[in-house]
Amino acid sequence: RRLTIEEVLSGKVFVWIGAIALVMTAAFLLKLGFDENIITIPVRVIGAGVFGLALWFAGEWARKRVSLIAQVLCGAGVAVLYGTIVAAEHYHLIGPSNTIAFGLMGLVTAAAVVLSLRHGPAVAILGMLGGFMMPPLLIDNMSPTLGMVLYLIAIEVGVLAVTGKRGWFGISLMTLIFSVVWSLGYTFIGDNPHERTLTAMLVLGTAGAYLFHTARIHRDPTATTSSRKRVLGLSIAATCSAIGIVALLAIQGDYSSQDLGMLGLIAAGTLILARLDPRQRAMPFVAMGLSLLVLLSNALQSLPAAPSQTLITAAACFGGLFTLGGYVFMWGSPHRRVFAALCAIAGPSFYGIVVFAGHEAFGLREFWWPYTLGLAGLYAIATLPMLLNRKSEHDGSIALFSVLSFALVCVTLGQSLDHPWFAVSLALVSAAAALIDLRLYIWPLRVAASIVAFVSAAMLVVPGPFDLTIHGGPVFNTLMPMYALPALAFGIIAWCAARSGSRDTAKYLTWLSMATLTAMLLVLTRDIFQPADFLAEAFDLYEWSTYASVLLISAGAAYGLGNRLGYQPLLDATRCIIGIGGILALIAGLIPGNPLFNNEVTGGPSLSASLFALHILPATLLWVWSRQRFVAELPALADALRVISITLVTLFVGLQIRNAFHPDDLRALH
Repeated sequence: RRLTIEEVLSGKVFVWIGAIALVMTAAFLLKLGFDENIITIPVRVIGAGVFGLALWFAGEWARKRVSLIAQVLCGAGVAVLYGTIVAAEHYHLIGPSNTIAFGLMGLVTAAAVVLSLRHGPAVAILGMLGGFMMPPLLIDNMSPTLGMVLYLIAIEVGVLAVTGKRGWFGISLMTLIFSVVWSLGYTFIGDNPHERTLTAMLVLGTAGAYLFHTARIHRDPTATTSSRKRVLGLSIAATCSAIGIVALLAIQGDYSSQDLGMLGLIAAGTLILARLDPRQRAMPFVAMGLSLLVLLSNALQSLPAAPSQTLITAAACFGGLFTLGGYVFMWGSPHRRVFAALCAIAGPSFYGIVVFAGHEAFGLREFWWPYTLGLAGLYAIATLPMLLNRKSEHDGSIALFSVLSFALVCVTLGQSLDHPWFAVSLALVSAAAALIDLRLYIWPLRVAASIVAFVSAAMLVVPGPFDLTIHGGPVFNTLMPMYALPALAFGIIAWCAARSGSRDTAKYLTWLSMATLTAMLLVLTRDIFQPADFLAEAFDLYEWSTYASVLLISAGAAYGLGNRLGYQPLLDATRCIIGIGGILALIAGLIPGNPLFNNEVTGGPSLSASLFALHILPATLLWVWSRQRFVAELPALADALRVISITLVTLFVGLQIRNAFHPDDLRALH
């Protein structure tokens, strides 16, 4: 049962007050003897030690009678013995070096830990605190030494052995905190490779002790689920702290090869640990993230110069470690997707660090594309064994590596080609990926190909077909690869999507293919009727109206083909072409660029022919289309076409009347 406040005050509190009084009594007696010089220094120290041992024996005698008093006596004895060792070292009574003092302190700590099995956690806490906090009182130079590192690791192992047996999670946590504090202190004190190596030994020893402690608890059949979760959390915290401190050592050591090598060793250890113990499978990702941060800080330090050889070598080694490690441990593991994700993330991440470090010296494009393509090839080769031995458990890894290879190929195209050829190449690569999916059934690859297809279409529109410059040669020779090839690629992806059962995706990609052909038609129209072109000079035709008329006329061919084949997406695309033509015709009649708005009449063979091309021809075509059955199935579209047609006729009549009676017009003067 839980003790009441009266029982606590009348029992434990006053017992501990008595223990403190005993310690203070001994201290005051010693001080009196010191002040009066009655007791010599050696006698004082020996007497304090005998008093501490007497308290221990008194605690053992009282253990079977009053357990609380026994705990207090043993705890007071531990405190007195620690103080005795400090005093003996201060007065140089136990040799010129502090080796004997450390040995005695280790014995006291070990004895306190063992006695805690008989007297409870209070004695263990005092032993742990004394073991970690007394060394600064014994030595002046706090630089790490091999003896001190082994001493701290021995304390951790002893405390964990007792706390694991008794289930004292709080003491295990306090031990980890003190160990991390010592490691951080050594990290900032150490200023040479030897001291940093000793600090790395300490953190690795701490992580190893907690991992062994976790394995022992998990093998114990009597351990509860909560205790297993707690010790697992402690081991994860110890491993993460070890990785973080080693990363700090690498940064403090100015990214030397030795410090980066220590970080690589602990990273390799996390890979092996994750393979042996699936509960630790997050540790390689922590190690990879901290390694990336270390190399990124090195890359930022090296800018704007070219990346150092150490950085390139380290990035290649770390990338190879995590990529190959993840790929090798993926085979036969029940958590193969975790290792496959590690493999897929590591390669591009460490490669990106090198590219970032070298972008000032080499740029971001032409210099790097062969290496990017090589990385894509490596991931494609890594996919082949899984494809040859196709099993359901490999599907996730196959999809991940395939999509990654496809993405790296797209990045390679961006590094080697300029707009708009980059967009054309993206469309063709997407079509190839869709065909591969049709053969190998890698549905994420099909999804990625569809997304990239829409991206390439957007790149063909931005900056837009009207800003496209034709550089020499016939217009058709330039438009065919720039628009016809992407349209063909989008059609292939749509066909693959339809064969795979993705009807909606196939429909959208078909519309995309038709829209690309429409853009090609717009560019072709622009170049035929450009003002600098001899045809435009001869007939002086207005561009916007010409675009509209050409679109509305070519919609007839698209409608005839779609109706003949019974292909509904082509009919839907025809409706889009008609709608675009109507919008262009309305813009042509309303914007101030219209020659009739500027009190001008178009030249050419005859005034009537020019005005007919400006307004009457688009209006007539729009009215005809609005009467067609496949357009009338969309009442809103049919009504909009009729309204635009009537508006154009009204504008033509109104503007012509205005121009006919304008004072500056030649006809008005006649």
